[in-house]
Amino acid sequence: MIRIGVAPIKKINNFQVAIPKTSFINYQTLVMRKFYTLLLTCLFIAIAATSLSQTVIISTGTAGTPAYNAGPIYRSSASSAFDASRYCYLYTASELSAAGITAGSVISLVGWVKNNTTTSLGVGGIFRIYMKNTSTADFNLASETWANLNGGATMVYENLTQVIPATAAPDYIDFPLTTNFIYTGGSLEIATEWDINQVSGNPTTATFDLLWSTVTDRIYGTGNSTLPPITTLTSTTNSISTIHNRSPFIKITYSVATTGID
Repeated sequence: MIRIGVAPIKKINNFQVAIPKTSFINYQTLVMRKFYTLLLTCLFIAIAATSLSQTVIISTGTAGTPAYNAGPIYRSSASSAFDASRYCYLYTASELSAAGITAGSVISLVGWVKNNTTTSLGVGGIFRIYMKNTSTADFNLASETWANLNGGATMVYENLTQVIPATAAPDYIDFPLTTNFIYTGGSLEIATEWDINQVSGNPTTATFDLLWSTVTDRIYGTGNSTLPPITTLTSTTNSISTIHNRSPFIKITYSVATTGID
């Protein structure tokens, strides 16, 4: 038996009303159109948000021979007693602007690159990253305290079991920020601290040789057996040898802000 022209029944004010079949079909069509319109709108928004994210590499200056003491993590050998380090780097507005990072940009990831396949062992180390907007033009003092450098900074990344993989150049080791950071213009300070004392024995397979370039007055850093004694960082030569004017290559992922900052 073939049923033709059956219309759906709808109850309106206690009366059974037959809705013409053509009206029912039009209603279904309207609902589906709205659904697909909403779906496409969400898709376009997602694509637009993705396209706004950009990744840049800042390697200003003359590249030097990959070394273990330019940071952001100090590791001179597998058996080194220096299991902790602190560094702070300065990036000026002109450096950031040249890379496309302008006031209002939202930073969501940073990364550094090493020249060998050395890895950390065991559960890894404690690694933290801090960022701060500042008017500082250079790091031209012989030394600076960690308290001053870290004052007003935001901890944007923390991993208490940070494993350093075998990843080597040209690939960067990425650190997606746990807290995105809004760059408001001027200079940007990025500080790091590392402590791998929680691993017994040799905590790494060898030295961490990171890529760096010569940039005048852009670094403070030092290393020690533990973090607490590292209260003062220097800009030239200290217990981790010469770091004068060294700035490690850095990868930054950022997006256009919607905060209205000019």
